[in-house]
Formats: sequence, C-alpha cells, structure tokens
Amino acid sequence: MSEAVAATRRLDLMAVQGPSDGTTATYRAYIRGFITSGKPQTVPGFAAYTDSQRGKRPAATVNLAIAAGKKAFLQAAVNAGMSVRELTLLKGTLSEIKLERHQQPDVATVTPEERGRLFAAFPERIRLLAETLYQTGARVSEITNLRRDHISVNGKVKLRLYGKGRKEREATITTDLYARILAEFPAAEYLFTTSQGNPYRRTYVTREIERAALRVLGRKVTAHVLRHSRATDLIATTGKIKGVSRLLGHASESTTLRYYVKETLTDDELTANLTPAAEPPVSRTTTPTTDFVGRSRKAVKKVLLELDGSLAELRGWLENETDEATIAGLQQRAADLQSERARIEAMIGKGISRTRRG
Repeated sequence: MSEAVAATRRLDLMAVQGPSDGTTATYRAYIRGFITSGKPQTVPGFAAYTDSQRGKRPAATVNLAIAAGKKAFLQAAVNAGMSVRELTLLKGTLSEIKLERHQQPDVATVTPEERGRLFAAFPERIRLLAETLYQTGARVSEITNLRRDHISVNGKVKLRLYGKGRKEREATITTDLYARILAEFPAAEYLFTTSQGNPYRRTYVTREIERAALRVLGRKVTAHVLRHSRATDLIATTGKIKGVSRLLGHASESTTLRYYVKETLTDDELTANLTPAAEPPVSRTTTPTTDFVGRSRKAVKKVLLELDGSLAELRGWLENETDEATIAGLQQRAADLQSERARIEAMIGKGISRTRRG
C-alpha cells in the first residue's frame, strides 16, 4: 500500500475479528502489542515491528502476530471502503511479510497400550468423553459442544461437528460407544452434560485427562493428544492422507502432512538407482515437443504445476475470506490464472498434434 493511501486512510486495526471469540481476543492482543511498540501504524511499520520480534520470540509467536496483523489490515481496509485495486495492492504488500521458518515439533501421542491404561483410569463419564475424542479425532470443544440433534443413527452413528470458523464436517463413533453414552448421560440438549445439565467445560475435560495420565503414565497427556494419536494411528494403518485430513477438519492436506507424516529415507533408499540408465534411442520419426517458447515438455509441466499451486493457494484464501470486496479480487485473480493455464494447455495440444509419430 502506498504512503499516499496510508496517509489518507485511518485504519481501525483493533476492530479485527477472528472466526471465534477466542481467536478474536488473540488477534487483538497481538495488535495491541504492535500499536504500543511505537512503530507507525502502516504496513511498513508493521513489517518493521515483526522484524524486531524475530529471534527474540518463538517462531510460532511471531507467525501468530503476522497472521493477526495481516487480518487486521485487510479487514480495516475493507471497512474503510478501499477499492478492489487498493485491496489487491495491500494484499500484495502484506504478502511480502514472510512467516518465520521453524522446525515443526513432533506431536505427542499415546500408544494403544498406553491409551488402554489411560481409559481404564478414568471415571466412566470422562472415559466416554475420551473414547469419543479418540474415535472422532475431534477437538475437545467440538465434542463438549455437540448437540443431540446433530447426531443421526442409520446403521452408523454420525456426528455433525463444527470446527474452526464454524466449518461443518462429519465423524462417526461405534454403536456400542453410543449406547454406553446414552445409558450414562440423561437426555438433554447436549450429548455430554454435567449433573446440573450443563455442557462440560473444555478446561475441565483436559484437566481430568492430564491428572489421570500423570497418575498412570507418569507424564502429561492432554485431551488434544488423543486427536494426535488417532491421526497418527490412522495414517500408519491406512496411509490415507486425504481421508485423515477430512476427519480432522484440516483446511489443507499439507497441515496433516506437516504434523503427522515423519517419514525418513534409509541409506539403501538413498543410494538406490544412482547409476544412470542408458539413454533411449531418439526416433528419427519424431521431433521434440518444444512449442511453448522453446521449452521442453518437462519445463512446461513445471509451469503448470506452479500455476496449480497458486490456484490452490487462492482457493485457500477464498475458503477463509469473508470480505466481499476481497473475495471479488481473489476470484478475478483465480480467473486470470485459469485462463493462463488453459492457454498453455492449448499450446501443448497444438505441439502434440504436430508431432509425427512412428
């Protein structure tokens, strides 16, 4: 965003809204830190602020501050009535603020044997909650907020869950577990309720699981570890990344890969096939397809893959964006990329049709 635009617009960054009350509070805490730093309340000022935090604070903290700032500037710009062109320029400038790179820590899990011991140590009601958490791979709040009218039984017990940003997805539990839940918990608005008829607090469930884990396993295990364990177990037994990603409600399969796939190559795998194979004879009846500005087919495919990556990133933005003006700009950019992709594919097709076949 140019300094001229910044000078004529007063952006209310503290009005930032997240997908939930908790996220909103987190965003505003980071924006308050930026404002009180004394840096100019402009994009360059925010970039300078985040740069000053790198190396001093954990990478995850810096990245949360960056996410909060980007969201705050974009929302404030829309509320200030900026044009699509100005919003596009703003988004481009914000994209230059890069996230802090860091090594993704290994997620904590429990083995099947540890899980059995842990479940056996719970009071019956907490055990039923914990078993549901594991079977669904859900977040604690998604289960404690589960209403009975969001459950359907038709051969399988299907639960309608609402995750981050109120995104809806479906999970299942066994009929045996559901029968035990109904026998233990009286009919109420929510599936899991206290003796007073209120839904359980997320903090209470987590605390009870942590206490039992310290007692029987000798280490801290949070309720979220059951989600990690379910994902890890399913990937190990099925290898279905996309299915596990959907079960967990991840916005992208890359998130699932980053957290739960920790594959390494053996020495044998690293040294296999290092001897180059003999080059196949070139047919005299064919000519290489290099019609795309003199590039080889391999190079053209690389261009197409890069376009696909950009399109996927735009779709991710669109899934999480709520501002109509910003959505319009993103949709136009996606349409431009689609047109460019179609043009390249058409050129490849023409090159193929001119190739003489033996």
